[in-house]
Amino acid sequence: PSDIGNLQALTLLWVTSNSLQGSIPPTINSLSRLVVLHLDLNSFEGTLPSNMGGLTQLTLLSVESNMLNGTVPSSISAITSNLKSINLGSNRFTGLVFDTLFYTDPSSTNSTNTLFRMDISNNLLSGSIPDSIANAVALEFLFMGFNDFTGSIPTAIQNLTVVSEFLIQLNFLSGTLPTMLSEGQTMRYFDIFWNRISGPIPDLIGHYKNLTSIDIGKNLMTGPLPSSMGSLHQLAVLAVNFNKFTGLLPTSFAQMTGLVTLLLDDNYFSGREFSDDVTFPLLSVVDISDNQFYGKVPAITGLPQITIMAASRNCFTGTIPTAICAATRLETISFDGLSSGTKCIQPILFPVSSGIYTSTPLEGTIPDCLFTNLTNLEVLQLSGNGLTGLLPDIPETSALVNISLNHNRLGGRIPESYKNRYQLNQLDISFNKIKGTANGMDNYTLTSGSGGSGSGDDDGTPYMDLYMNVNRLSGYVPNSFHDASGIDILSGNYFTCRNPQEELPESDPDYKFYSCGSTVLNASLVLFFVLTISVAGIYASYSLYSIITCRNEALKRKACHGSEKGSESGSGNDSPRALSIYDTLRSLFWVFYTELYSLQYSHIQYDSLMLTVANENHKQNERILLSVVETRTMLLMFTEIRHFVARTSLIILGILMPCYILFDTYISIRMVRFCCLYHFLCGGCVSVGDMECISVVLFLQFEGNPSQIERIPLE
Repeated sequence: PSDIGNLQALTLLWVTSNSLQGSIPPTINSLSRLVVLHLDLNSFEGTLPSNMGGLTQLTLLSVESNMLNGTVPSSISAITSNLKSINLGSNRFTGLVFDTLFYTDPSSTNSTNTLFRMDISNNLLSGSIPDSIANAVALEFLFMGFNDFTGSIPTAIQNLTVVSEFLIQLNFLSGTLPTMLSEGQTMRYFDIFWNRISGPIPDLIGHYKNLTSIDIGKNLMTGPLPSSMGSLHQLAVLAVNFNKFTGLLPTSFAQMTGLVTLLLDDNYFSGREFSDDVTFPLLSVVDISDNQFYGKVPAITGLPQITIMAASRNCFTGTIPTAICAATRLETISFDGLSSGTKCIQPILFPVSSGIYTSTPLEGTIPDCLFTNLTNLEVLQLSGNGLTGLLPDIPETSALVNISLNHNRLGGRIPESYKNRYQLNQLDISFNKIKGTANGMDNYTLTSGSGGSGSGDDDGTPYMDLYMNVNRLSGYVPNSFHDASGIDILSGNYFTCRNPQEELPESDPDYKFYSCGSTVLNASLVLFFVLTISVAGIYASYSLYSIITCRNEALKRKACHGSEKGSESGSGNDSPRALSIYDTLRSLFWVFYTELYSLQYSHIQYDSLMLTVANENHKQNERILLSVVETRTMLLMFTEIRHFVARTSLIILGILMPCYILFDTYISIRMVRFCCLYHFLCGGCVSVGDMECISVVLFLQFEGNPSQIERIPLE
């Protein structure tokens, strides 16, 4: 109330965690003996009283977590000489604040500040950090995160030798980290997450022996990590993700045995991430995704406490090791696209900038022990790895709620344990070769964005996002799928239905275009045969016309190769025969080029290529897994037909070339060129990934619609 100013002898006002509303009365300035003013966690509105200079004895001011707005009154500068702690966090204050909090009286001989705790986080404050912050030599806790501060971190910050927690995350600060750091620092928490800080980490950071947490993620920092970080033996959290760091991890990292959380994702680190003989006894969370690490897939044998392991989009090779199953505390495995890092992908369409790349898939199958041994595992993500084999069964003791196995080469049928797994939040087995039916999944309730474990409706039925598109599924669509919102199952499968409007899920991206029985999917086959007949017809018509108009040698020379005079007077390279040989050899060059190219990429399987499309909006390489077409039995047979025809054209070439060289017959010339062109259109694409590139080039418009493009998330 406004008459609180009558309590002249009041020294402590502590009304935290109530439901007080209204504004702070200006009469509070009359409390000249007030030492502590604690108004936290209420619903006060409006601004701070403009005149607070009368609170000359105030040492603690806290108005955290209210709805106060406006600027911080300049009258507070008159009481900062006695203030020990000021907390303005989680309000809506705007404007400048440092000139008020770090005001120095020009007439005073003592410019130091007694403030030891300052929390102005989670507001709308702006401006830059002044050099006068160095006057707060007693400052131990500095919280300025979640504001709109700009400028750089001043080098004067080195004078804050007793600061313990330095948190300025989520601002717009730029420049580099100060290099003039004092030894013997007491700092324990250092957080500059999500700013615009650039440059390297100062090597002197190793002098902060008491550091337990470093978070410099979401900045623009470069260079390698300094080896001096190995001396931070008490460091528990190291987050340098979403920067531009390069090079190998320092060998001194093995000395950081106190690490609990290590976030290195979205950088350009290379080398091998962990040696099998190095142990981190406390390390629980590791994310090394989106880097250039290479070698075998990490077995994490030296991480006995690991619960979350993410290594997606690197350059790993080999198989998924069964040794990983010894880490029984694992709750999350994120191994999407283990060999799809930017350094290990290669262009798929000739040595030109096509924007389409491929990478070598992993070998082997999904280890069964991931499902049977890891009883705490909740999230399993193995998409985009080219794994083969069958879907492993899910035991009843498993805790899995999120399974993502898309863009592999898995076959077989959907196990019954998946159909009865009602606690699943997400099941993604799209872009594989799974056959059979989806019968038995009628009891699921499907919705989009179901989130974490345990979500469900009032009767306890769980929600699940279901993705099974581009497989070889058939039969009827389960009734429970009709009203689903988080579902994509129609594209690339051939379900049967009597009434599409009543039986097909309306939220499926292909609901309006799907034809029951997949008759529409034969469009690519029709297109290919139309193309083949058209090319053959054009060549046959042109050859017939040439034979009719060139009935004798003289006429043929005149009409088809130029005049006899031109034939006899020119050099050998200008003769009709030489020109024909040159044109034909030029065509043959493409034939042999594509054959050599096929030898280089013969290890790539035609049924599951991982394509990466460059995107300038995200590091020039936003990885997109683009599934190639090859989804049904008809297309498989069609692929083999094209493969046979392409190879047959080479055999015909081998027969016709001697006829052309020895007899120079007109028909043989046309047939040679026809075979060259036909092989280039058909057989050439066989060479690059066994006919799959022609699926992308010619048939992507029929089956490669945007719903089949799966973006990899950058969390």
